[in-house]
Amino acid sequence: MKKSNDSMGQNPVLDFVKNATLGSGVISVVTPLIYFKNMAQIKQKPVVRDCLRGVVLNGASYVPTSAVAMTINGMLLPDEATDMQKIILSVASGGLSGLVSCMPENVVQNMQASKYPVTAKEVIQRAARTNGYSVLWRGASAVMVREAMFAPLYLSLVPILSEKMNEYNPSHTVTNVLICSVIAGSVGGVMTTPLDVIRANKQRKITKKGDAPSVAKILRRVGWRGCFNGARPRSAAVIAATFLMTEGKRLMHDEETE
Repeated sequence: MKKSNDSMGQNPVLDFVKNATLGSGVISVVTPLIYFKNMAQIKQKPVVRDCLRGVVLNGASYVPTSAVAMTINGMLLPDEATDMQKIILSVASGGLSGLVSCMPENVVQNMQASKYPVTAKEVIQRAARTNGYSVLWRGASAVMVREAMFAPLYLSLVPILSEKMNEYNPSHTVTNVLICSVIAGSVGGVMTTPLDVIRANKQRKITKKGDAPSVAKILRRVGWRGCFNGARPRSAAVIAATFLMTEGKRLMHDEETE
């Protein structure tokens, strides 16, 4: 029976390595956009020279995140899977990957928000001394829901839409993926921004003594318009990441089938 186009090869270890490399490369490329998005969400003035802070940890954090999401999705996806099966499994894979990425995102944001250059080790040590290691997973629920909404974009929705477009315009595969990424990424980026604002405000200043603000307190402080702070750089990052992940995944699949 023909294997679904969304699945990877028969070697899960090799798939994990390929997916990890793809994910870390993509997130490293969009790190400056993530920086400006984070600064807008915590209402801190950005400094252009700091936009690459945390790029190594950011890339490394998406090694397990993208690898977990894409590899699990590929391994569990049944032969001749329906579009609905693809979407459901990608939502579950995204939620699990969000739990993995929560701690690195937390550390990177606090590295970026610091007035002076700090290392990931210093952020972790300071946070653990003041609030315990559990503080590193603040905002985990928001990250999991956000990733459950984001993962279907590059794992299912964009591939499904681009395949439909390829039926009418088969000679422009990359263009079709780009168009679908812009559409899905714009909508998905804006839709998931409120969750990212909640995540950012829960994770800010983890090195300071005190509990995380509640969701209600965050919403009162930022207002309904503030729920979309950083929507433009986030949408740009989501579009770029969706396109690069989808196209990279397609190229890997084509290589597997040759």
